[in-house]
Amino acid sequence: MYTSSKGEFEEFHDNADIVEIGSVYFNTKTNKVVGFISEEKEKSNISTAISAMSVDPKCEKYYWITPYAYCLNNPVRFVDPDGRLVVFASGVSDQFKQNYMTAKQALIAHNSGGFIKVLEESKATYTITESSNLESSFNGKNNTLTWSSNAMLLTTNGTSLSATTILNHELDNAAQKDQNPEQQKQDGNTKSTNYGNKEEERVITGSEQQTAKNLGEIKESEVTRTDHGGTLYQTNSPTSTEITNTPIVTAPKKEETK
Repeated sequence: MYTSSKGEFEEFHDNADIVEIGSVYFNTKTNKVVGFISEEKEKSNISTAISAMSVDPKCEKYYWITPYAYCLNNPVRFVDPDGRLVVFASGVSDQFKQNYMTAKQALIAHNSGGFIKVLEESKATYTITESSNLESSFNGKNNTLTWSSNAMLLTTNGTSLSATTILNHELDNAAQKDQNPEQQKQDGNTKSTNYGNKEEERVITGSEQQTAKNLGEIKESEVTRTDHGGTLYQTNSPTSTEITNTPIVTAPKKEETK
């Protein structure tokens, strides 16, 4: 059966009249021992405790915190979308947190959640912070991903990319730093005529193309762009490519993945 400590500790919930504690049967209504568990059953090490709520899938790493706690009991400072990763988000808006969740769910639903999985299973800490303008970037020096959750990119090829696709672009940068840091450093320092550096060329010609296809932003035979250029516009949501105002920032950006 399922317990929050995955069988390491004895647990019970007082919604049952009779529960097993150690080697005895205990009546939670009368608070009395009402029987003893047979030796054979003790050896089977089977727990009858059933979780009534969703348990943090990484609870075994944090025994000093209840597995049912959200964001270390501090949702003002942290956001924990699925219990697998505490993302430091001090100072970001509630709307930004919601936009991140919307984008994350869209990526997962469209078979583009691989980079999220890499970062959530990493031993390193990655910080997602809110952009003060329409630019998005990943800083490999401090593992910080800056994202503009309401900015689409109109590329020099005339393709419209949503903030969700841009997010996955930066998540790819972060995942490469996590899995292949030396290669990313080398590629970030290697110039590319159209893309700025080899790291950006890798992402743009690889995951950016596939993400845009998965999200329906380009057709199978199309490409997002053939350089690192484009113009950023504000949109109403992270999954939208509908422009709501005049252009704010023109890409390409500085080299931020080193």
